Amino acid sequence: MVLILSFSHFLKKLLLRSIPSKHKKAHNRQLHAALKKKVTSLPSKRNKETLPQALQPINKEQQNALLLIVHHDTKGHDLTAPEIVSGKIGEKINFRFKAFDNYNLIKIKGFTRSFTTHYALLTLVYLKKNAGSIWIISRDFDQRTLLCKPKVITGKIGDTFQVYSPSFQNYHLVSVKGQVKGEFSAFSSQTVLYYRKNTWLSVKNSRVLLKILRSPNCFDLPDGNLLKVVLPAGTVWRTFTVVRAPHNKIWYCLGGALWVAFDEQKMAFVNQDSYFLNFESAAKKRYSFKKTNTKAVIAFVPGKQAAIFEQPFGKTVTFLKDGKKVSVTKKTVFENLTWYYLNDYGWIQESYISLKEG
Repeated sequence: MVLILSFSHFLKKLLLRSIPSKHKKAHNRQLHAALKKKVTSLPSKRNKETLPQALQPINKEQQNALLLIVHHDTKGHDLTAPEIVSGKIGEKINFRFKAFDNYNLIKIKGFTRSFTTHYALLTLVYLKKNAGSIWIISRDFDQRTLLCKPKVITGKIGDTFQVYSPSFQNYHLVSVKGQVKGEFSAFSSQTVLYYRKNTWLSVKNSRVLLKILRSPNCFDLPDGNLLKVVLPAGTVWRTFTVVRAPHNKIWYCLGGALWVAFDEQKMAFVNQDSYFLNFESAAKKRYSFKKTNTKAVIAFVPGKQAAIFEQPFGKTVTFLKDGKKVSVTKKTVFENLTWYYLNDYGWIQESYISLKEG
C-alpha cells in the first residue's frame, strides 16, 4: 500500500509538470480523483488470501507504468473524465480511441504503442463537426420578390444560433417561416422573413370585375412606375388583389405587374355572374381569330412579368417575363382590342408584345 501511494504521488507530480498552468488545477483534481479511485479499490492485507488472482494488489514487479488519457475539445475543455491505463514497461498498450457524437478526432499528443516509461500523458483533441447551413431569405410578402441576396449563417453542431431580421426602407416585418433561434444540426435549413410595404395598409384577394369607362393610368405597382399601357373604354377586367393605401386610395391588380387606382370617373364595378353569362354567350358568337406564324418578344416592364390569359379578358393562366421569346399563332380583335395567341401559353394584349416582322 505504501509503495503504491508513493508511486501515485510521484506520478501525479511528474504528469502535472507537462500540463499548461491554466489547466493544471482541473487536471490536478481529475488525476487525484482517478488515482484515489484506483488506490482505494485495492484490497486490504486481511482479505488478501480470499480474493481471486485477478484482484490481487498491484506491486512494483507486476505493473510499473501508468498512462493518463485525457480528451479535450479545441478550447481545452474536457469531454469526459480522464482514463488511466496501467501495465509494465515494454508491454503494448491496449485501449480504443473514444468516439463522441458530433466530434472528430483531429490531434493526438504523446501517442505511444507501448509503455516506455513509468508515467506518460496522452492527450486526444477533438473538433466539433460543422453543422448544416441556415439560409436567411427576406421577401416581399405580397410580390414574393427578394429584398436582398440570401444570407447564410454557419456554425458547429450543437452551437446555438439566433436570426436577426434586417431592416428595409419603407418595409415592416409581417411574418416568419422557419426557426429564428435554436441549435445547429447536421441538416441545412432556411428561415424566410416576410415584409410588407408600409404604404400597403391592407392587402386582400379580389375577384371583382372592373369595366373601363375612360382609359386610366396603369402602374407596375401601387404608386409605382407609370406604364405605357392603354385599357380601352368598354373593356372589362378581372382583378386579383386589392390594396388599401394612405388617403383612402384603393389599388386593384389586373394581373402580374399591372395596377390601377380606382377612380369612379374612369371605371365601374360589374356584376360577375351576369357579366360572364353574357360574355360567354357573346364570345361564342363573336369570337373569331386569324391564323399567323410570327416570332415575337414579350415587351413589358424590365424585370417584371406580363399576364397570359386563357382567352381575351378570361382567366390568367401564367406569367411570362419581359424579353422572353415566343411564337404567335393566332390574332383576334375582341372588344376593340387586339390580342395575340402565344403558342403553348395563351392570349396576351398587343401592348405587351413586340412582333418580329419577316
